[in-house]
Amino acid sequence: MTSTRLSVRAALAVTAAFALLATPFAQAEDPVAEWAPENALLFIGVPSCDSLKEAAKKTQAYRTLEDPALKETVQPWKKLAENVQNHVAKELGLENPKELEVWPHGGIAAFLTVDMPTGEDQEEEAHLCIVAEMGEDADRARTIAAKIVEQSLKKGGERSTEEAGGTEITTIKFKAAKKDGDDD
Repeated sequence: MTSTRLSVRAALAVTAAFALLATPFAQAEDPVAEWAPENALLFIGVPSCDSLKEAAKKTQAYRTLEDPALKETVQPWKKLAENVQNHVAKELGLENPKELEVWPHGGIAAFLTVDMPTGEDQEEEAHLCIVAEMGEDADRARTIAAKIVEQSLKKGGERSTEEAGGTEITTIKFKAAKKDGDDD
């Protein structure tokens, strides 16, 4: 049960971090709210990523990070981000890490749901979903998504698809690691 609880905690942490980052840009009426399922525990939506990007540049935090006086402080974090980007590109089999630099142009939404156990042998499952309108970068985003699916299947993931609102939704599920003493 520990591994599933950690997964739920990790999903909550990622969603909470996104919520904190997106909060200054939230709007009262969010048209992307309709993308979330009824059982969503947490929902964060941004109607326009282009507007969000411009609004972020006006914040004190952005200006502080761009301040030349902080270059030595910020540089290790930028290097870490570059290392992560290089690692992800390598894992996905991309020739150039810059291929990962895809920015949504329309709305974006993230929601968290948790399915509670219905039997003694079952554990809770957390589902974190991100839905984005990619605009001009849609083909690049599809290429990255296909590579993520391909690598996930190679690493033991199980694929399922379903149709919702004229869109195919792909889910990759990994079996939880067996714990000492588990049968099967």
